[in-house]
Amino acid sequence: MDCTAAGCLPTYIVLGAGKTGTSSLYGYLSGHPSILPAVQKQVHYYKYSYSSGQKWYRAQFPPASSFSESASPPVIATGEAAPGYLPYPYAAARIRADYPSLSVKLITSVRHPLERAFSSYKYTYLPGASGKKSGYVVPFATFLSAELDFLESDCLSPGGLAELAAGGEAYGGPAEIRPRHNVVQGCYELPSASAAKAKRAGPGGQWAGIKAEHPDAILNAGAEYLTAALVGRGLYSYQLSWYAGAFPKDSLYVICSEGLREDPAWEMERLGSWMGIEAGWGDWGEIVKVGAFNVGGGGEGYTKVTEWEKAGQVGLHDVAEMGLGEELMARVREVVRAERARLNEMREQGLFWGEDCGWE
Repeated sequence: MDCTAAGCLPTYIVLGAGKTGTSSLYGYLSGHPSILPAVQKQVHYYKYSYSSGQKWYRAQFPPASSFSESASPPVIATGEAAPGYLPYPYAAARIRADYPSLSVKLITSVRHPLERAFSSYKYTYLPGASGKKSGYVVPFATFLSAELDFLESDCLSPGGLAELAAGGEAYGGPAEIRPRHNVVQGCYELPSASAAKAKRAGPGGQWAGIKAEHPDAILNAGAEYLTAALVGRGLYSYQLSWYAGAFPKDSLYVICSEGLREDPAWEMERLGSWMGIEAGWGDWGEIVKVGAFNVGGGGEGYTKVTEWEKAGQVGLHDVAEMGLGEELMARVREVVRAERARLNEMREQGLFWGEDCGWE
């Protein structure tokens, strides 16, 4: 471990993605006797608090005296889970700079992009929009259709917003494999360098059609930057490529949230082994029995636990509930299959550890 008088750097970081089970993942890791938690799940140093300095960051984790390789079981790990890291190339560059020995373990949780998008819609948009006294609550399908149009025409097209934003980003890896797309920032947050496209950049840039058809549409219902990228934040491969370029395979692990829900003990055993946590040091089967963390929203926080019997009802969504027609569903399937293919290609190239999530 990298410890100083100021404290220890984390041995692992869960990078994201949001609404893919990061709260459960962090809860299970923190429940293991060999792994100590941070002051809070989302320290978010590399996104929001980098100016506070590494001394501040180290203070968010247990001191060196808390760890012991000779203890029974050994106590050898600590970390945080910050879903805001994955989408941002600058976070990858900052983490790379703080770990010159490449000793940190970076974990990414991924989920079927449509499931993730609908979960984000229900978690970040609906509570705020439904609470408004007046205005048009935008259906999930309307947001989805508008964003798919935007991705095709402005974001991922050749010379589009994602490519324009990639060129100026800090990057800690070899130039020959520098990523070509910065999707979340370029398409949803940063003004574009192209005047012709600039009017479409930033949160809600793809909502012009919705505004024209429904002038009273509720678009600013809190966390607008998340609602704007319901699909974009589920394009994990583009985001992960910035980390895959800066870190070796042994530093990166991708876990499918579907597996974490269906067989959490087995998934945690595999992940723990990769992290150097030996099988005899704790019982993952007992740890995961607690249930799932932070499912269904409600504002009760990341530590809210739902028993497994109820978690299945809360977390999984029926396509009928989403209100998608056949044509829109066909477009979604095309995007999902392309994303699965990109992730599998990265895995087969030896860029990270993990398995095919099997999305359709």
